[in-house]
Amino acid sequence: KSSSPAAAANNNNDSSSFASTLENKTDTQLLQMLSDATESNGWDKHSQNIGTTLATRACRAAANSSKLQKLNREFTGVTQRDVMNWINKDSDTFGEYEKMMLRKIEPKSFGIAMGKAIIRAGYTKSSLKSGRANRWMLPSDVIVPAVATVAPPSMKKSPSAVQMKLLPTGGSGGGGGGNKTPPKPMMALPKAGVSVKGEMEKEQEMKESVPMKIN
Repeated sequence: KSSSPAAAANNNNDSSSFASTLENKTDTQLLQMLSDATESNGWDKHSQNIGTTLATRACRAAANSSKLQKLNREFTGVTQRDVMNWINKDSDTFGEYEKMMLRKIEPKSFGIAMGKAIIRAGYTKSSLKSGRANRWMLPSDVIVPAVATVAPPSMKKSPSAVQMKLLPTGGSGGGGGGNKTPPKPMMALPKAGVSVKGEMEKEQEMKESVPMKIN
């Protein structure tokens, strides 16, 4: 016998109200509620809401991890498997979540539910894929910006070093580089003996050219 539209509306309102109360619960409280639900004989709409709320929170927590942020930067997004690996292996809070859910639902159904949780958590599909698997960019509101790489300042040469480089090295056989000042041409000095002899000869010629007076 099918339920009336009024009864269905009441059930939806009840589920919405219950889902709203879950938002005020801590992760630990929700995990305890899920544990109780998975150990019971039933699996009702409320139990599903608990699982759905935890799935979204687990995906958000994964996005806040430095491990997924590093993968997101290096590979342009993360896969659903990357998210689940962090939840199962690296999370201190949600490490038992998948095991509890698989007590009540099939692995395939769980995988579909986690794919929806990734979208609810704010991930956006990347243009790249890993094989057949989609890659997802992390929610922009939880990504920590990458640390910029700053190049070390270049070493400046001291003025004394520059001045020493510009000074002439001195000598012609040094072979060193640098700017050399061209040597000044040296004046050739006359030989001392030739110079004195020339002066004496000039003086003698002057004496002989003077006419002698006759008294």
